Amino acid sequence: MFGADSCVFSPGDTALETGNAIQDKGGYTATLYRRTQYTLTAVREEEQVLASVELVPMKASIQSFKARVTSPVKDEMREVTFCFTVKNTHHVYLSRIGRIEVKAGEEQKVSRFFDCSVSRFTLSVENEDGLVQVTDVLEEAER
Repeated sequence: MFGADSCVFSPGDTALETGNAIQDKGGYTATLYRRTQYTLTAVREEEQVLASVELVPMKASIQSFKARVTSPVKDEMREVTFCFTVKNTHHVYLSRIGRIEVKAGEEQKVSRFFDCSVSRFTLSVENEDGLVQVTDVLEEAER
């Protein structure tokens, strides 16, 4: 902010200062999980100027999810490969595996070995409306 004595960006009250020099240009990166109001306050002597913006995150969603057996049964275990595509998120939760970091918009593949009795898998993402889940059950021939 040109000419300001200090600048504060909130939420977070992050001072946009470097030593004694005020940055006249800057950037801020954050991951939004819910609607958030941001305010930049510039102060010079007894005056202050405020600028605010409200950001609304795009909703995370599951575009596709499929589980397939990809190896023959050995010692009551088999390999299952999960193929899925999600939008507007950087992580998902896959039942029996946990949290997985992902690249939104790209097909993801994850493989793990499971006991042959396990046949139901659920992929979950969270957005401002709550939990979004898709479940796939291995077909009888794959069990």
